[in-house]
Amino acid sequence: MSPLEELIGKGVQLIGATSGDSRLPGQPGPDLAEAFAVASRPPLSRSTVGLDVPDWNAVYREAGVHPPPHGYGVDRVGEMLETKRFGSLDRDTKRKAILAALDAAGVSVRDVIQDAVMRDEALEAFETLKQREVEDQRGRTEGRMQTIQQELETVLRDSNAELERLKRGTDESVRAFAQFQDRRRTEEGRLRQLLSHFVREEENPIPVS
Repeated sequence: MSPLEELIGKGVQLIGATSGDSRLPGQPGPDLAEAFAVASRPPLSRSTVGLDVPDWNAVYREAGVHPPPHGYGVDRVGEMLETKRFGSLDRDTKRKAILAALDAAGVSVRDVIQDAVMRDEALEAFETLKQREVEDQRGRTEGRMQTIQQELETVLRDSNAELERLKRGTDESVRAFAQFQDRRRTEEGRLRQLLSHFVREEENPIPVS
């Protein structure tokens, strides 16, 4: 809820005269187009205020929004509505009393409206900026996650290939060793057979494989 909507919700009708309007004599009804027109401000490119800001004053200050010089901004009127003096009044009487208080202070209700509008625009700009920051962060995060995923897939693929090479090398070594043992047994058999012509079986120095 914007400051202006909150103020109106508390019972102050700040729009122009209608049929049966009970404004005080001499109290001008603001021209809405003029009242809502505020000086354009350059948009903020970044914000140092966090999303967990405890109150909106930090957002307003960063946006350069300050109460009117006479002090009667939307917050001041909101405080007036909360006092015992105005709190017990009905909506229409409350509106008259607030307008009378502003008139006595020489304050145009237009200033209150513009203060609320500027604050609302500051909130919208802050939300837009933070949304862009969140989207940028999400884009960077998703990009980094994709890079990490690709790196993991590359490492996994290379690791699997290395495991396959190691297994293949081990299998080849086992087969080669088995072939060596077969050839050794064959060679020992040949040597034993040759010596058998000269020594007795039990004296043959070549063992039986």
